[in-house]
Amino acid sequence: MTQPNILELAKQGDAKAIALLLNRQLQAKGITAAASLKDGCLQVMLESAEAPSQQVLAPWVSKSIAGLGAASIEKVKVYGRQTGAKVPAWSQEFEVAGPNLPVANVTEGRASSSDNTESNQLSLKERAKLGDVEAIASLLNLPLQNKGISATASLQDGCLQVMLEGDRVPDEEASIRIVRRELTNLKAGAIASVKVYGQQVGEDFPAWNREFEIATEVDSLEGKIEVIASQSALSKPSIRKKSLPKVSKTIPLYQANPQNQNLFLKVGVAVGVLLIVGSGISIVFFRFKQEQTINKAKILIVQAMESERGSSIEILTKSEQQLQEAIVLLTTINDFPGSVYPKAQSELATTRTRLQVVQAIAKAQALIVKSENSEGASDINVLKNSEKNLQEALAILGRLTNVDGSLSPQIQSELDITRNVLEKVTKKIKEVEEIQTAEKTLIDQFSGVQSRLDVGMNYRDYSEQLRELKVSIDKFARLAGSNSSPVYAKLVEAFKHYDFALDVWQYYIESDEKYNLFPATSTTGTVLVEEYQVPTDDILGTPYISLNRALSKIWSRADSQIKEAQQPEKSKPKEVTKETQQQI
Repeated sequence: MTQPNILELAKQGDAKAIALLLNRQLQAKGITAAASLKDGCLQVMLESAEAPSQQVLAPWVSKSIAGLGAASIEKVKVYGRQTGAKVPAWSQEFEVAGPNLPVANVTEGRASSSDNTESNQLSLKERAKLGDVEAIASLLNLPLQNKGISATASLQDGCLQVMLEGDRVPDEEASIRIVRRELTNLKAGAIASVKVYGQQVGEDFPAWNREFEIATEVDSLEGKIEVIASQSALSKPSIRKKSLPKVSKTIPLYQANPQNQNLFLKVGVAVGVLLIVGSGISIVFFRFKQEQTINKAKILIVQAMESERGSSIEILTKSEQQLQEAIVLLTTINDFPGSVYPKAQSELATTRTRLQVVQAIAKAQALIVKSENSEGASDINVLKNSEKNLQEALAILGRLTNVDGSLSPQIQSELDITRNVLEKVTKKIKEVEEIQTAEKTLIDQFSGVQSRLDVGMNYRDYSEQLRELKVSIDKFARLAGSNSSPVYAKLVEAFKHYDFALDVWQYYIESDEKYNLFPATSTTGTVLVEEYQVPTDDILGTPYISLNRALSKIWSRADSQIKEAQQPEKSKPKEVTKETQQQI
């Protein structure tokens, strides 16, 4: 399909062509678009690893579609959701010819899970009341499953979004009636508004959506207060000024007449009743407000407990912030007769303990990460410092026991991870120490051979010394981490020089040359001249090489490698490869 054909089809309202044009602009940003056109409404679903930005993309899509001028498109519905999610994170509707008409303004968010220990101790309804979306979905599914409908939900900033799916598109009116009834009875303080989508299983776009608000308990309570107050005002006895007799200033009014005494008594009783009723209403109202505050704090605690499952420092930091917010909320609850202050103090103590746990885990995690970064190090001091950090992390985590002395599954998991990393670091320390001991032994052995060469050694003794060096080098090569040892690399080079010296010596012995001389034009002689810069002697026009001079040059080169091995930090040798080992 060529570019003009795609554009032409898009202008005709072809949904696939429109999606293709949108994807050419969006895929570079990691966003994919799908489109569907039905009854003049173009639905566009935007997906990415994180829910796409509504503020940026919804107006852009609307403007792009309007620019096509497709007569078959009357309005556009744009949805944004995270890849793999069923419920859109947000949706917005626009008229193609005219001002945009936002249907919903739901910010991105993720559903809180209730799989943690504390939330599981609550009943399904209590968890749903706290804003646990899995519990809410479970409550909705009870009446919906009989109709072949399944519900999933997400909650963000007081807006509950519910996706209803069935083999056929769920009946809109019946479904809305059930959802509204269940949520109204639930009276979850965290839910202010609801948006419901109806969709057939397997379809990319909802067939319908409806939004409504939930009347909160606070609204109904405030209405009751107004009614009671108005009724109290109507029932309050009135005292007409004309009915009071004129009395002397020195005689109290209530003593002037027995009838007045009864009247004052009635008024006093009525006022007292009003004060008691008003006082009771205030207590009920403020108690309810405190309950709402506790519920908000519990939602933050549940979200924090979900965050604790993450192993990254960022997630633990977020969990710490949520717990601190919960503590601030709980400390705002004052003590008065009939208040929930004791309950708030109990939650406060638990939350502060949990905060200490999270902070301890974060500290331990930071130590673990620091140790993991040095796991591949070969410096013994770096490794031992990592080992110390990990042991400290284990000590911190080991103190985070439950009241009965047991460990929570999360802490146990953190301990297992830490022990695993510690085991690797300890193993690495053992390997490095073993390598360092073997390096010292090998250096001493090579240095001993070099010292004997300085004194003098015959061919047979030299051959025996090289066999022993070869055994030691092969043994060293079998150690873990030997290939990365700079000492090993240098001594391998030194052995190659020693071995070549043996070949030169053997060549001299097996030849018929006399006077410790052999032709420089031979294969061995060429190597000595070109690689070792051994000088030659001209005898009757033919260049010759002295055996002693050749061996001295070769052994001098080996001695240089041995001295570099004794100070590996001052050199950067190449890694010993398998090919080099085979050559040895």
